[in-house]
Amino acid sequence: MSDDDPPIDPPSYADPAIEPEFVHSDPAQLRRLLRGSVVTLIGLVVIGLSFRYWLMHADAFVIVRGMFWLSYLVGFGLLAVAVHAWRYAQRIFRSAQFPPPGAWVLGPTRVLRGTAAQRSGRWVLVGAVVLVALAACAFYLPHASRNLVFQGSLPAYPSLPVPAASGAHG
Repeated sequence: MSDDDPPIDPPSYADPAIEPEFVHSDPAQLRRLLRGSVVTLIGLVVIGLSFRYWLMHADAFVIVRGMFWLSYLVGFGLLAVAVHAWRYAQRIFRSAQFPPPGAWVLGPTRVLRGTAAQRSGRWVLVGAVVLVALAACAFYLPHASRNLVFQGSLPAYPSLPVPAASGAHG
């Protein structure tokens, strides 16, 4: 092979004659994932029940402000997942392998190399861009709805009873 020859691209397993390589899950990682999923599910149930109680007992403006903060929280969460997806895609591109070395898998996963791995990395990047767009929507939502909420669609804040007029009643 001379220096002028193009580099050989690793196989993408489009050829059925090539024996595919598989990555298997690590039982310790699966246990941590299961524990984290259970804790997250319990946390979401507690938050959901608390939110339901709060909706029944709070003032409308307090609820709207809480929804604004919830929208910001969701936006930051989406940005965090987008950053993780971006970094994961960079790992795919650097290693030219999907899943990249050391990645967690749930079960036996076929290893893709070369152009097939690059294609998977591009799809992960597309997912990261979509997550950033959704985060931008979550950040914009409170500002877009602020005019609707605070200019007439909800009752005036606070709604206090009007005192009776003083003086002689005739």
